[in-house]
Amino acid sequence: MIKKFRFKLLLFNMAITALVVFAGLSAIYAITSQRAHDDDLQTLFVTAVRFNTQPMNEGDDESKIPIVNDDGNPPDGELYIPTIALLVDKNGGVLYFQAPPALNVSAEDRALITREALERRDGGDVALQRSGPLLSGRIWQYNTLPAVWLPPGIRDDAEAVQITLIDVTASRQALHALLIMLLAVGGALLALIFLISFFFSGLAVRPISKMWEKQRRFVSDASHQLKTPLSIITANYNALMANPNETIQSQKEWMEYMKAGVDLMTSLVNDLLALARAEDKHGQIPFSSFDASETVARSAAIMKPLAAEKEVRLTLAVEPDIVVFGSRALFEQIFLILLENSLKYTEKKGRAAVTLEKTGRHVTLTVRNSGRGIPKQDLPSVFESFYRADSAREEQRDGHGLGLSIAKSCVDKLGGKITADSEEGGETVFIVTFPVSAVRRCRPSQR
Repeated sequence: MIKKFRFKLLLFNMAITALVVFAGLSAIYAITSQRAHDDDLQTLFVTAVRFNTQPMNEGDDESKIPIVNDDGNPPDGELYIPTIALLVDKNGGVLYFQAPPALNVSAEDRALITREALERRDGGDVALQRSGPLLSGRIWQYNTLPAVWLPPGIRDDAEAVQITLIDVTASRQALHALLIMLLAVGGALLALIFLISFFFSGLAVRPISKMWEKQRRFVSDASHQLKTPLSIITANYNALMANPNETIQSQKEWMEYMKAGVDLMTSLVNDLLALARAEDKHGQIPFSSFDASETVARSAAIMKPLAAEKEVRLTLAVEPDIVVFGSRALFEQIFLILLENSLKYTEKKGRAAVTLEKTGRHVTLTVRNSGRGIPKQDLPSVFESFYRADSAREEQRDGHGLGLSIAKSCVDKLGGKITADSEEGGETVFIVTFPVSAVRRCRPSQR
């Protein structure tokens, strides 16, 4: 599911990006092409008017239009645009033809020029393929104008048409090269954007993937935890039904086992509800000022019997008169979870200590205990739901592995931070800090 979502996200992003890139590059090409076309038309018009308005004699006609030398190259220092000019009558007969000799325009191409020009008076492009090598593969743009100048011997009412052609091959080749370059740039840009999008789409879906995996693991672990009490209840129910004529007193053992299964399931359901409430970010929690020092001392007294049962030496170092603005219930729940967890995993005749103090701009609650400790590789996972270290599983401790997850969610709701540190065979420490904005010293009159 996550992979499909990432693929759709990447596909959508690339479609939008490709559309934008295509529109941008198309605009660049269209503007450049239009400018080149306008420049060619301007050059063609100026050349046509120059020819049309300046009478030429046999001896000086080649000086009126840019020419090439006999080798086909422009004269030194001159800007050369190869030009062809024709005067034709209304029937298509060529009255006058002028072109640099090196171009060697054939009679077939002259007829082609005349036919194209008379059919399309608005101008266009034509390719001359039947002349000398200088014309092969080149593109010519032409226009038509009513002839003003007529060669000697032609009547003024001949209705002649002037056809002027200029070589626009360089312009068209430049546009073609621009198109190839824009396609290459567009392709490279899309490839780069794809790689960047692929990388960042992975980053974008990573939190979703983690939440999906966390939810899947939570459902799996919850189902596994529920199987144990359900199995107990089912097995003892079958034992009861196997002896329907027995009295309740005689079946008391099986019923007690069923009660134990029900109690275990009730405990798990209550923990799940507590976790759901703790993780609900939209739930309304009443905040007020309360004495955190008194809350820690009172809650620690509740846990002393558990410490005495295991002969654990529990010490308190609580700075007095610290008032916290927040939820007393959540604060107390956090402390009880941490202290109970600490006493549960402390070895017999071990040590446990609680510290509450105001340090700088924070108030700090520290719960530490001796014992087997938590392996380093397990520390990042201790606050996950249903998580218990392998050593705890081996010892088959009571509980479902939800306590620390609930504690972390409560700390988050109070705007604090919780961390864990431990060494195998050494000390385990849980530290909870709250920002100073939620903490103030309590004066005697406020207690």
